[in-house]
Amino acid sequence: MTIIDTRVLEHRALVAFLREHVQESMAFYVEYDFRKVLIVSAASFIEKRIVDTLHAFASKAADQRIEHVLRNTVFKREKFSSLFEWSGNNVNAFLKQFGEDFKKLLAESISNDLQLSNGAKSFLKLGHLRNNLVHNNFADSSSDQTVEDVYAEYNSAMCFVEFLCQRFDETVAS
Repeated sequence: MTIIDTRVLEHRALVAFLREHVQESMAFYVEYDFRKVLIVSAASFIEKRIVDTLHAFASKAADQRIEHVLRNTVFKREKFSSLFEWSGNNVNAFLKQFGEDFKKLLAESISNDLQLSNGAKSFLKLGHLRNNLVHNNFADSSSDQTVEDVYAEYNSAMCFVEFLCQRFDETVAS
């Protein structure tokens, strides 16, 4: 269970409590605000998971200067977003940064597995939703996604994220 799972369970309990106590308007506002918080939280959680994996991958480089360059450029938080084409429908641009062979291997695995393919799309969708919220006045922005929609996207995305991280971990181990 991740912190995202815990937050969703806590949210469900709060909404249920409010509804049991006939606080429908308050339950509506809690639901309305939490979906935005969940989008940003889920995307942030996933970003940290991927960045931590990439740090471990970079730390195994034969030349430690490579690790330092990557830490000071690509893996900085403000640079993570530039690694992906958030409005795209696949992660090939990101994968290609690690070589054509790596991209081909992972892209083939993803395209041959519906769960991974959907997970990659969910990952990109969460990133896109997050970017829209934080760059377009979070306080005034809204989302047509429900909490359950966002949570389903997160769970789908995590299948892809774990697959991706395992591939990098395998590369580090070999």
